[in-house]
Amino acid sequence: MSESQKYNPDSFVQKTFNWEGLRGFGESKIAALSMAGPFIGYAIIYNEAVHNFLNEVFNETLLASTPGTCEGWFSIIQRLNLLYIGIFLIGSGSILFRCFCPNLVRTHGNIFLYLENESQHVTARNLRSMFVTIRARRRSVSDQLLARAPWLDRGTDAGRAQESFEASGIPIRTDVMRSFYNVRSRYEKRFLVYVIYALYGAGFFLFGLPGLSFTYRVFCTIFS
Repeated sequence: MSESQKYNPDSFVQKTFNWEGLRGFGESKIAALSMAGPFIGYAIIYNEAVHNFLNEVFNETLLASTPGTCEGWFSIIQRLNLLYIGIFLIGSGSILFRCFCPNLVRTHGNIFLYLENESQHVTARNLRSMFVTIRARRRSVSDQLLARAPWLDRGTDAGRAQESFEASGIPIRTDVMRSFYNVRSRYEKRFLVYVIYALYGAGFFLFGLPGLSFTYRVFCTIFS
């Protein structure tokens, strides 16, 4: 095998952190609700009635304790700030996901559904267009595909390409579509993928701190 055709596998980071990985949460109903957080979250969280209710629940009703013992890590306003910022970050990440995630990843969810839904409708022209994208991002993969199916190259006459496509069978069709899906999921807009993962990670961390503080107070009250 020549050096240009040597296969270079995707890295662990590319296989793990990609648009398909983000889709699990990005397409959920919770993510859709969180998108409203940056716009109306403050109106709910910082509502005076909500603030008074939480202050009564946390400090007077549920976990009344001897002053100086089993105190939470955060005051009520600090908890509200953490919740708001957490919702804001998660919502921002969800907005970016909905705006920039490749459509085929959002529509199909995983490579198996993509192949199942689209493989029967693909044409030689479609595969040649996919091949252009693959060649731009994954040269080693495109070299291997071209060695097996020279008609993928745009220099080949369209009529001959269609004839070769019809005679080639399912394997080359599946391999081109699989490579195209992986390129779109793992190589497109990588910077935004990292940004969205960071927003989700930071958002869930901040969102979870008040709950962790409350859990600490529960166990402290039980065992003190």
